[in-house]
Formats: sequence, structure tokens, C-alpha cells
Amino acid sequence: MDYTKKLSRAIGKQVAKRRQKVGLTQSALAEKLHISDAHVSYIERGERGPSLVMLHKMAKVLGTTVGNLVPMEL
Repeated sequence: MDYTKKLSRAIGKQVAKRRQKVGLTQSALAEKLHISDAHVSYIERGERGPSLVMLHKMAKVLGTTVGNLVPMEL
């Protein structure tokens, strides 16, 4: 598996973990981000990597930092 795919999966896991911690559904997160719930699902499964802008928006909505969503180790 290439680095980009590994990173996308790792970010997706962190997004899902944080979303669940704050008690949001994928649909609720999608609504706050003005994207589809399918897009949130793709990101959480690592099928799509979020843009830097989207990652920043996600961090803000989830009450965390971009650094907490992007793991240093893969």
C-alpha cells in the first residue's frame, strides 16, 4: 500500500474516532461541513483523503486541531 493511501486511512480513523467521541453521526458532521454524508464516509474509510481546507474545517467542527487528526506514525 502506498504512503498516500496509508495516510488517508490513518486520518480517516482519527476523524471517525473524534466524531464518535463528540457524539456526532456521519450525517451530522456532513451537515456542519456542507458536504454529503457519503463524502464523510469515504474520508473515514480512507477511500478519499480530505483537502487541507477540509481537514481544517473538520478539526474545527470536531473541537480539535489538524495535528490531532494527522498521525505522525503510520
